[in-house]
Amino acid sequence: MKGFGRGVIDALEGVAKLEWFRYPVLKPEQIGFVLPVAVWRFDKNTVDDHLENRLISCLASLLDSYKGDFPWSLSKVGRNWILQPLLIKKLQDSGAFKNEEEIRNHVLNFHSNLMVQAFYDYKAIEGLMKVQLKAISNNN
Repeated sequence: MKGFGRGVIDALEGVAKLEWFRYPVLKPEQIGFVLPVAVWRFDKNTVDDHLENRLISCLASLLDSYKGDFPWSLSKVGRNWILQPLLIKKLQDSGAFKNEEEIRNHVLNFHSNLMVQAFYDYKAIEGLMKVQLKAISNNN
C-alpha cells in the first residue's frame, strides 16, 4: 500500500524519472504530526533542462493560482526541488531552528491548524498536478 503523501511523487514520476525523492509518509490518523513537505531531484541522465523547466513552470503556475488554506512554496536547493507550505519555508529560512523536528514542534505549538489543513491542500495540489503534468506528457 502506498503511503498518504506519495501522490505528488507519483505525479512527477508519471512524466519524468526522478533520481531521488522524499515525501510525507503517514497513515491518515497521523495527519497533523508530520510536515507536509515533498522533496525530489530529477534524473539528469533522462530529464533535460528543457523538460525540467517545463515541469517546474507548470507546477509554479499551478501553485500561483491555487487558492487553498495556505500559500505554498516551490523552491530549489542545490539540485533538489522542495514543495512545502510557505510558512514552513519561512521558518527554515529564519535560521532560528536547528532541524525539521524543531520546526515541527514550533508549528504544532504555534500554528496547529497548519499541520492538518496543509495536508488537505497537499492532497488537492497532488490532484491538480496529476492533471496538469499528464497534459504536458501528452504533448511530448
